[in-house]
Amino acid sequence: MVQVYDCEFERAASEEEKNSGYLDGKGYGKLIFERTWDRSVLSVLERAFDELKSDPTALALITNPKATRFGCWGRLFRVKSTGERKTRVTCAYDKKP
Repeated sequence: MVQVYDCEFERAASEEEKNSGYLDGKGYGKLIFERTWDRSVLSVLERAFDELKSDPTALALITNPKATRFGCWGRLFRVKSTGERKTRVTCAYDKKP
């Protein structure tokens, strides 16, 4: 299985951030995860990917042998009501029949 990072899918993941449901309309698969961070965004992303690897459903999505192209988009933001700093990563991938 070879999966290729594709800038088209990165743009699609970015569009999903702006317009929820965009990826569904394009027929792309998606995986979205969000985490709170306090010191290092890199460490929170590493933890999130480690958690993904232990989730059978998420793991099946990211290792789907029929998905050959993917792209991801990340966003940092602060929750106005609580002041929490969060990162959200959206990944889009092709779904083959």
